[in-house]
Amino acid sequence: MTSTSPTRIVGPPAATLALVVSLVLLAIAVPFWLAIPVGLVVGVGAFVLVRHGATSIALHELGARPIADDRRPRIDNIVEGLCLSSGQQPPRIHVVELSAPDAAMVGRSPDRADLVVTVGALDDLTRLELEALVARTLCLLDSGVEIATLLCAAGRLLGRGALAGRYIDRRLDPGSVVLADFAGVRLTRYPPALAAVMNHARTAGGVPSHAGTNHLWLFGPVDHGDPRRPSLEQRIDTLQEL
Repeated sequence: MTSTSPTRIVGPPAATLALVVSLVLLAIAVPFWLAIPVGLVVGVGAFVLVRHGATSIALHELGARPIADDRRPRIDNIVEGLCLSSGQQPPRIHVVELSAPDAAMVGRSPDRADLVVTVGALDDLTRLELEALVARTLCLLDSGVEIATLLCAAGRLLGRGALAGRYIDRRLDPGSVVLADFAGVRLTRYPPALAAVMNHARTAGGVPSHAGTNHLWLFGPVDHGDPRRPSLEQRIDTLQEL
């Protein structure tokens, strides 16, 4: 994940919004002395909203909701055990109604984070596979969870289309993906489980593509090709060599 500062992540989309608002007001004959300050106020307001509300925005964009009590026991036990082993603060747990197994992590810091898992992961994975998925996701706590979350929220200012996707993609470091896979299997010491989860995700077709959230998912949409990022097939092959 990129190490760019939060201000440099949120600033450009907020400035773009301020400029667009000012130009629209000028186009409808609002006086210059009023259009520019209004645009600046909108831009600053958007900056503050995104900077401090990024987690809520990201959870909304993912379609996540707090996990129901009847689904908690197994995932709670896995999260608590892995966090105890790694010395991390257990994240809050949310769920998304998607059939492909996948997970994401959002938050403002490692101590204030939210783990998001799909229904497919909860329902279809074995305990070892779910543990591997959670372990891999927990590695995101130490590799820029705040920046990833801010990128999602900042991208929302640019809409949900190609512009937001390009803005986010340019600020990501795809080279860290395989290293994070290695870090995940170090927690469980069982690479075949994570490889099996990836194979399930590939078979299921992955989660639906969304320009603002593709980067948050561990696997994402299978058909969302990114030449800078290793494919699931490549990641599976690498894990099978361990």
